Amino acid sequence: MVTIKEGKLETALLPLDNYPYKVPSNWFWVRIGEVTEVVTGSTPPKKETRFFNGNIPFAKPNDLDQGRWLEDTHEHLTEEGLKISRPIPPNSTLVCCIGSIGKVAFNNNMCSTNQQINSLIPYKCLDPLFVYYYCNTQEFKNSLIRDSSATTISIINKSKMCKIRITIPPLPEQKRIVSRIESLLGKINEAKQLIAEAKETSADRCAAILAKAFRGELTKKWREENPDVEPVNKLLERAQQEVSSVKTRRGVPKNVAENEVVHNVQLPNTWKWLSVSELLYSGILIDVKDGNHGSNHPKTSEFTSSGLPFITASQVKDFKIDYEGAYKISGEPLHKLKIGFAEPGDVILTHKGTVGRVAINKEKCVLSPQTTYYRVNGMLLNNRYLTYYLFSPLYFNQVAQVMSQTTRNFVPISEQYNQFIPIAPVEEQCHISDILDTLFDLSTQSYINVDLESQIESLIQTVLAKAFRGELGTNNPNEESALELL
Repeated sequence: MVTIKEGKLETALLPLDNYPYKVPSNWFWVRIGEVTEVVTGSTPPKKETRFFNGNIPFAKPNDLDQGRWLEDTHEHLTEEGLKISRPIPPNSTLVCCIGSIGKVAFNNNMCSTNQQINSLIPYKCLDPLFVYYYCNTQEFKNSLIRDSSATTISIINKSKMCKIRITIPPLPEQKRIVSRIESLLGKINEAKQLIAEAKETSADRCAAILAKAFRGELTKKWREENPDVEPVNKLLERAQQEVSSVKTRRGVPKNVAENEVVHNVQLPNTWKWLSVSELLYSGILIDVKDGNHGSNHPKTSEFTSSGLPFITASQVKDFKIDYEGAYKISGEPLHKLKIGFAEPGDVILTHKGTVGRVAINKEKCVLSPQTTYYRVNGMLLNNRYLTYYLFSPLYFNQVAQVMSQTTRNFVPISEQYNQFIPIAPVEEQCHISDILDTLFDLSTQSYINVDLESQIESLIQTVLAKAFRGELGTNNPNEESALELL
């Protein structure tokens, strides 16, 4: 790889008024032809059979449909054919420039292309994958379409492609951007794969995804890539050492027999089924409690226009809590209440009447006998992970056995202690939660997005747009300016 040709620095840098959008002060905009070698492919004479059927990939536009990598091609050249064509070194970005303009791939190995593809071979001022991801942005694709020839078939020639703009951050920042993009797109693609596999109705699709998540199937690849994560057995030992003085409420059983659901679901060997009571005794759960029963339960006449929200099952819906619509309690009736005071970060579960609605609590409130709070030790149990699990079919199948023994939908606190939760390593809990957030979006309190297929490209473009504006939180303004690269 080479740098910009001597004496061309002034012409390489674009003036500020030619920037398509604002970037950090240590970034610059240049023309692609100043920071990459743009190579238009060529096809050896077809009549010369000695040029074909070798081992060197020969890419055409249809070969750019395999995802990021140019894994293989339909046609191959011989060494002799490569000399007639134009060799493209590894770590180049291949861009379709005729017909299906904007299709992109990245080559790991030496290859060649036909004349419908322009290849961008980066100079040393550019991380090769930074170029690839930039060529996937809507900004780049719009430039291709805008600058293409208005003929029956869209064409963008080499000279026009060389004039397209690209932003240049410092090289360390380029590498951080690539790493961050790949992390975020990895999660989006995992979600995309899950949706592709689950083609049932909306409700069944939701249940299928959650079941995969809490059987460990969603993160199988993640475990292979992270073999040194602390298993739950070790986490449990550490938790018990750290919380030797845990105080558990009366009525929490010491031993709980495994139920049918636990027997039928095989977890990864780094996971462990633990009952709610075990989680309480180990300090992984700090507290589990419902609201006030009996004489301490407020009368309707005791509610006030302002005060602490009193949360019943009807206030919990679609992963959110309606604090405004809740009754309020204050003064002496509030002081009479002994239990059920929920804190921000608690997971709220409805367990009477309507069973199985969940939400993460956002403000101090007090619970009714219809709702339970689960207070987690955030260092050991992710509250988003727990929220999703309490909404999953694995949990509902357990409590359904309890409800079948009652005349109404009711899972008392005494039975909640007996239910089991599949505990994954903390890092894996977070990864599962991040993927499920893509589908359920707890952060905006909206219900499951079962039509994500139609929005995947939009999500990808959002990530890329933020990346190339310096908005992913990776930029260091004190780093040496990208100007030094040029």
